[in-house]
Amino acid sequence: MGNALPTELATQALASGTLTIDQEVEVLEGIQLNNDPAAVLEVGRVADVGDDKLTLLALLSPVAQSVGDGDYAEDLGNRLRPEEDARTQLRLANP
Repeated sequence: MGNALPTELATQALASGTLTIDQEVEVLEGIQLNNDPAAVLEVGRVADVGDDKLTLLALLSPVAQSVGDGDYAEDLGNRLRPEEDARTQLRLANP
């Protein structure tokens, strides 16, 4: 994404629930271009709702660690591990 949305607009877009996961990730990647990690994490938490968010969780996990939000980083890690393990098992079963 070349231009980042202002954080307020990005938050509204993510909160709307109308974006695909790819669009959510694109919005957050754009926010990362011009904002500190704490702002990225604040906006990203709005999108951290629902299932099938592996890409989003993977993007937010290092951000949470970088700002020292250990509890959230641990929560993200706990949610990522089973998803990543399942994908690994699928790849091994279907070489």
